[in-house]
Amino acid sequence: MNVTDEDNDTVDIYFWRNHTGNWISSGQKQCENCSDYVAWFNYTYTCPSDLGNWTFFFNATDENGNVVSTPVGWHNITRDSITINYGGDGNSSDVNRSDSRPGSSVLLSMQVWDSDLNNYTVNIGNETLSLWVKKNGNEWAEMNASNNGTHYLLSFNPDCNYTPGVRAWKFNVTNDQCWFDSESQEFEIRIWGDLNNTIQTPDGNTNYTKGVESVILRAHVEDEGVCGNNITNLISEGTIYFNLTNQETGKTYQCNTSNGLVEEGDGWYNCTWDTSGKDVGWYNVTFYTDKNYYNPDTASVNFYLSSAPLLEEPLVIPSSGGWNRTYNYTVNVTDEDNDTVSVYFYLNSTKTGGVWEYQETKQCTNCDDTKLTFNRSYSCTQADQSDLTTWFAYFNASDAHSNTANVSFIVNHTVEKDLVSIEHLGGNNSEVNRSDTVTLSTYVYDYDSGVNTTGPSVRLYVMLNSTHWDSGVDATPNQGYYSYDFNATCNYTPGIREWKMNITNDPCFKDNESEEFIVKIYGFLENNLTSPNGETYEAGENITLVGNVTDRDCYSEPIANASVRFIINSSSGTYYCPGETEWVTNTTNVYVCNWNSSGKLMGWYDVRMISRKDYYNNGTFTKTNAFYLTTIPVLKYANVTPRSEGWAIEKNFSVNVSDEGDNVTVWLWIRNSTGEWQQVGQPQECKNCSNQMLTWNKTFTYTDVGTWYFKFNATDTEGNNRTTLVASGDYINNDDTFIVEKDDVEFIHVYGNETTTTKTSSTWLRVLVNDTDRGGLVTNAWPSANIQVEVTQNDNNYLVEGSTTTNASGYANYEFLADCTYDPGKQKWRMVVAASDSYYKSSYSDVWNVTLDMQCPEFNVTQIYSPNEVFEQNPFVLNATIWIRGRDAEGTNASLQTPSWEVLPSEVRYLGTIHAGVGQENTTNVVWTVNATDLVPYEDSYKLNVTANTSAPTPQGYYEDDNYTTVIAYKLKEAGPLDSFPVNVTPGSRFITRFECPSGDYRIGTVKINWSGSESLARVYLYNSSEWVEVVHSYHLNTTEEKNVSVLRGQIAPNGTGYCLAKVENLGNSNITLNSLAFRAYYKPKVSVLDIIPEVDGNETNGMVFGEDEVFNVSLKIQNS
Repeated sequence: MNVTDEDNDTVDIYFWRNHTGNWISSGQKQCENCSDYVAWFNYTYTCPSDLGNWTFFFNATDENGNVVSTPVGWHNITRDSITINYGGDGNSSDVNRSDSRPGSSVLLSMQVWDSDLNNYTVNIGNETLSLWVKKNGNEWAEMNASNNGTHYLLSFNPDCNYTPGVRAWKFNVTNDQCWFDSESQEFEIRIWGDLNNTIQTPDGNTNYTKGVESVILRAHVEDEGVCGNNITNLISEGTIYFNLTNQETGKTYQCNTSNGLVEEGDGWYNCTWDTSGKDVGWYNVTFYTDKNYYNPDTASVNFYLSSAPLLEEPLVIPSSGGWNRTYNYTVNVTDEDNDTVSVYFYLNSTKTGGVWEYQETKQCTNCDDTKLTFNRSYSCTQADQSDLTTWFAYFNASDAHSNTANVSFIVNHTVEKDLVSIEHLGGNNSEVNRSDTVTLSTYVYDYDSGVNTTGPSVRLYVMLNSTHWDSGVDATPNQGYYSYDFNATCNYTPGIREWKMNITNDPCFKDNESEEFIVKIYGFLENNLTSPNGETYEAGENITLVGNVTDRDCYSEPIANASVRFIINSSSGTYYCPGETEWVTNTTNVYVCNWNSSGKLMGWYDVRMISRKDYYNNGTFTKTNAFYLTTIPVLKYANVTPRSEGWAIEKNFSVNVSDEGDNVTVWLWIRNSTGEWQQVGQPQECKNCSNQMLTWNKTFTYTDVGTWYFKFNATDTEGNNRTTLVASGDYINNDDTFIVEKDDVEFIHVYGNETTTTKTSSTWLRVLVNDTDRGGLVTNAWPSANIQVEVTQNDNNYLVEGSTTTNASGYANYEFLADCTYDPGKQKWRMVVAASDSYYKSSYSDVWNVTLDMQCPEFNVTQIYSPNEVFEQNPFVLNATIWIRGRDAEGTNASLQTPSWEVLPSEVRYLGTIHAGVGQENTTNVVWTVNATDLVPYEDSYKLNVTANTSAPTPQGYYEDDNYTTVIAYKLKEAGPLDSFPVNVTPGSRFITRFECPSGDYRIGTVKINWSGSESLARVYLYNSSEWVEVVHSYHLNTTEEKNVSVLRGQIAPNGTGYCLAKVENLGNSNITLNSLAFRAYYKPKVSVLDIIPEVDGNETNGMVFGEDEVFNVSLKIQNS
């Protein structure tokens, strides 16, 4: 209330309230010098007594006794408005229904906000404030909460009335005297139950046999004991399985819904577990269940899985063999439950009369594919071979649990004679003279017993000659071997003779024979010289030497086909007939050799006859003073040096002369291969010569190149003559020739190394040619040299580039121009004298470099052929021409680059090799089929680029070229009419239909009309944005048909509203039915002015009034496709 006292008195102000009819003073305030003083009075009501309507007023009294009162006012006291807010506990929390688990209760809290009090309150009692929790999907349970001075809260412990799952909870206030009704939002709590599993079978006391019994796994599931509800539908709504774990191997099997686990009902589940193939031993069965909002549970029980013994893979080793060995009979035993197994072994044969005879028992414990072995040996003697037969073996078994087993099949084997081999011990490749003996010995190895034996009877055989064997003798058994002292009598022909030992028809050992070994039998040769016998001969005569050869030990039998040499000895030397390394042979035992006595010195000569023949000891016979020889001059060691050299090199000729006691004159003669003998220099005289050397010198010219012959002749004072002969051994190396060669030259580089040539610009390759034999340049004073120039093709293989000749100064110059015979880049070059040169020869010069700066091959994309205009989704052909020159283009590829259009057969074409020789050119065309599939964004023209490359045949020869063309591409537009069809066009009428079409230059298209008529006549127009264009003048229609109307450039375009129009007129006397129309065209997008709208004062007009209209507006309607 505002108070003013103009007298500036002190004023007392009073506040009065009335609820039950009595005014109650509810406050007093005072002000001095009051001027619009505001007096405030606060009062707090209580509930429920103060609820209802109240009246009030104010009065004031100043110090002068003046009193003033306000009119009576009123207000209504109501219940407070509240909001129930989450208190921070319990939302999205978890709580176990079972008190035996931790977390069996959870705190749920709320706070109540009193918006009138502007604070939280805890004064609401449990009579009106409740906590609600859903027990299941629909039903709520009500509970009372307590408060802690700030919050309302409850420790929630669910019981079996609450179904596990996500449940809602909330607080509300209802029908309270002091607070209006309110309810919180719903919060969540997750209530968890327990699963309780019980296994009925296995029961922990019953065991099972592997492969015989299946294990029935049966169990029951309910929730926690206090609730005791059967848990069903775990197969579809939860997780359930049996795990079976072998306690020894750790291997685990599982029975689940995928392999036989089923639900019986009322919480019972079962699964049948097949024991076949499973490991034996103790198994732990664990039954596991789980379900949403239930704590999982497991139950366990044990059982034992046993098995019967298993006998497998009965085997006898060896399956057949000799008697003198141990046979191993084996069987594999398995008993998975690790019992002790007894295995019994039996044999049966013709010797036992077909009756199984027990042999032996063996045991194994913890048998796991355990191999048990039984051994048996057999015998054989000269008197008893009954063990040599077929034997059958059988096994059976029993274990500690009285389980039995038999083998599934019976094995057998055959006992035979022992297999033996006869092996060499001594005497192979031995040698024996017919007058001596040699010991031949072997040992017999018994493969069955594995040791040597002397049991069988063994005979020795030796070949009499190359085709026949002797009748054999018994070999003597010794301590572990057999031997025989062989004497080669005259029955055995000398030579390499085979011998062997064998065993035949022995009762206990198989027949066998040794390898054929070698004994070399030797005889003795005996010689006799019958001629000459003391005769006298003149030097130069042929002296006939005759002798015979016989067998010394075998009745002087004549020996043919021996090799005989005669050795002639005198004080002047030793000579051989027919030669020092040669022999005389004959098909009889008489051997003849003619000895040429030319050049031999006078005197008495002894003759020694030596004979030899394979596998005979050599024969020797010597006759002293077999003949006497008189002599003539002797010329020996005729020679020329050098034997082969250039024509500019001087030659030295020499010969050794002997004619003791006489004077000899000697001449030198030479000739070429076609000329006459010509004397060289003057004759020379030698007195009482004894191997004295005489020499001559001669120099030749370049015209003498070729092969020459030389000789010496001599005459002594007695008139005896001698000429050197190759046949008489008068020449060094028995050679009477020498060669005047072409002179050797060398090359001195002048110019051309590290120069460059192109296909149009040459370089010079220049050297000086020096005659190294003569010691000077090949100038014009001498014949010119023909020089061959070679250049590498690929820095490795040389090609003959050409040739040149030396000039007057001794230079060889060659102009070299690059071409594609050679690889581009650096190449080597060298020079050599041509083989055809008559006077000079050389080795190759040093190697120098030249660079060929050129392209090989020349490679270009020369032309591209394609249409100027193409159409979207309408394939066209592009043809590119690749041109090469000068060389093959290998590994050629061509690539077409488009604006991501479809290219067939592929963008890259592999062309392989395009052939072109040096100086030749060739072209290849590459064809692609291209489909303009994508014209976004649109361009006025599109670039189509062709790139080609070739690896060429050179390492650095990667060449690439490209070319391009441009095309104008038209977009495809397909549209149906915007009007409904079919349409009936009566005689004399017309029908106009619209198509959506963007702005552009329409190049070509089609309007497809499906129509019907009977003796009807139609005309078709298209609108080109300014006028109608007739495209079908007069068409007779007498049925239902489809007509394609071609659209050319300028015949169609959008109108002012952005549509393309087609008009059909009926010119006949009967109706035309338009069943459908379709528009298909290719266009080039562009900006088009569809309409121009002039306006004056907002009205469309076609003109202006002079003097009235001053301003007009023009609107343009523009379309851009």
